[in-house]
Amino acid sequence: LQIAEMPLVEGYFGLSDHKWLHDLVKEANIRFGISGNEEDHSYLVSWKTGLEKIVFSYAMTDGSKFNGTRGDNYTVQGVEAEKAREAMRFVQFANRLIRFVSGQNQSRSLVEWKNYIDELLSNLIDLQICETEELSYVQLHLARLEESQFFFNRTIPYEVFRNAFLGSIFTNKKDGHFLSGKVTFSSMIPMRSIPFKVVAILGLDRDKFPRKEDRLGF
Repeated sequence: LQIAEMPLVEGYFGLSDHKWLHDLVKEANIRFGISGNEEDHSYLVSWKTGLEKIVFSYAMTDGSKFNGTRGDNYTVQGVEAEKAREAMRFVQFANRLIRFVSGQNQSRSLVEWKNYIDELLSNLIDLQICETEELSYVQLHLARLEESQFFFNRTIPYEVFRNAFLGSIFTNKKDGHFLSGKVTFSSMIPMRSIPFKVVAILGLDRDKFPRKEDRLGF
């Protein structure tokens, strides 16, 4: 549900009433796991069973009994009129996310993981209207995976890829350009070479810098 509340995701799927969606998930008794197990009956509180309830609630009256994929079940309340369209958009989002989460169970090469992330992004956000600096930065690192394939052509599980990819994103600093725009931010030492008569230092008040040392009274 937190992913559905992200601006780029909610805008793509047309999700707006997040409080109602939280209530809908609770009404559908979605609590644990994607599919659940028959042995411990956890499938009754799984995402797939809950989403099935929501879909049947769109076509049937509240509390109606239906023959679901894994036995008889009952529809939920409130899936009607405009809320029905919101519910169907949420079901579409959830099913797409489940498909990609399930795809993490197999090992892939670096290029295959790169294609996986590309497809994931294109199915969850509108890349045509959501060009941001952060997204471009991620896509740059994804492109570098194809270059790395030449040196490492083995398949790896998702957890190994995830840790390595996130590590490369957060440890590599973005390339900056010194004095490339109207405003330049810098640390104290590089500022000594800025070729201007006036350099503004933010956050330093007249009575704070240089700092005055108060003598102790004893």
